Amino acid sequence: MSSDTTYAMLNTTAMPYATGIWNTTVDEFPACDYFRKFLQFNTSQLVRVIFTWLFFLFSATGNLFVLYCLWGARRKSHVLIITIHLTLADLAFTFFSMPMDATWNLIMQWYGGDVLCRLCNMLKQFGMYISSLMVVVTALDRVFSILSPMSNVNQQRSRTRILLIGAWLIAFFSSIPPLFIFSISERQFCADEAPFVQCVDFKVIDRQMRRVYLFFTMSVSFIIPFIFTVVSYSLILCEISNMLRRDRRIMGRRDNISNMANARKKTFILTSIVAATFLLLWGPYYAYGVVTWFDRDISRSVSMEVTNALYMLMYLHPAVHPILYGFFVRDIRKRFVAIFRVCIKHPDGRPRKMRISRTSDEMKRMNSAH
Repeated sequence: MSSDTTYAMLNTTAMPYATGIWNTTVDEFPACDYFRKFLQFNTSQLVRVIFTWLFFLFSATGNLFVLYCLWGARRKSHVLIITIHLTLADLAFTFFSMPMDATWNLIMQWYGGDVLCRLCNMLKQFGMYISSLMVVVTALDRVFSILSPMSNVNQQRSRTRILLIGAWLIAFFSSIPPLFIFSISERQFCADEAPFVQCVDFKVIDRQMRRVYLFFTMSVSFIIPFIFTVVSYSLILCEISNMLRRDRRIMGRRDNISNMANARKKTFILTSIVAATFLLLWGPYYAYGVVTWFDRDISRSVSMEVTNALYMLMYLHPAVHPILYGFFVRDIRKRFVAIFRVCIKHPDGRPRKMRISRTSDEMKRMNSAH
C-alpha cells in the first residue's frame, strides 16, 4: 500500500484510494493490480460493513432511549441539559457517519453525484466534530462547577448555553470545507473494467493543502478535545486536593474530610472513565495518523485490516455512552428498570416467573391425578 493511500485513510471521510495510483495510465499493471486488490468488495470490507451496522444499531437504540428518558424530566439541571446535547451529538455521529460509511464500503464506488458527495462528507465531518466537542463542553462545565461552586442557577444556565452554542457553531463551521474540497473523480484502472467513479478530496486542492486539511480534521476531531480533557480533569483533581488540605487545616473535622474523600473518589472514577473512553476509542486511529504523518513509509507495514479495526473503534464511542449514563444518571436507570419490569410481567399483571411457577404446580397436580 502506498503512502498516499494512508494519507487518504487519515481523512476520516475518504475511502482508501491512492492519489498516486489514481493518476497512472491504464496500461500500467500496478494501477490495475491495486484496483483488484483494494477497490473491490472483499472479506475485509464485509467485516467492516457488518460491524458498522452492529455499532449503528447499538448506538442508535441506546442513545434514543437515553434521549427519551432525559427529555421527559420535569427539572432539567445544567448537567442534564449537557447530557441531552451530548446524546444528540452521539446521534448525529451515529446517523451521519455510520450508514454512509457502511454503504460506501459495500458498493465501493460513489453513485450519488457531486452534490451528495460534498453534502454527505460535510454531514459526516459535522457528526464527528460535534461528538468530540461535546467532550470538551463536559470537561469545561465540570471545571467551572468545581472552581466556581457558588454560582447561582442563572449563571450556570447562561454558562451552559454559551458552551453548547459555541460547540454546535464550531462544529458547523469546521465542517464547511468538505463542501468545497470534495468532488467526483472518474478513473479507469483496468482496460477490461468500467471506469471507477469515486468521491475524492484531492482533485480540487494540491497535496500540500490536503495535508493541511487532514491536520485540521485531526486537530478538531481529537487533538484539541484530548488536550482540553486532560487539562480540565487535571484542574479538577488539583482543586479537590486543595479543598481537602484546606478543610483538614482549618476545620479539622473528620466527617467533612471523609465526605470530601468520597467526592474526590467519585469524581476521579467518573472523569477517568470519560477520559479513558475517549482516549482508548479515538486515540489509536489518530495516534497512527500522527505517526504516519512524520514517517509515511510506516504505512507499508500496516495491513488494511488493522487500519479498519482502528477506525471501527471510534464507532464504539457513541455506543458506550448510554451504558455510562445508565450507571451514573439515576433517571435513566430508574426508567430502564421500570420498562424492564413491564416487559417481564404477564398481561394479567403478575410477574412471568410467578405464572410459570403456578403452571408447574398445575402440571404436578395433573400428573398426580393420573
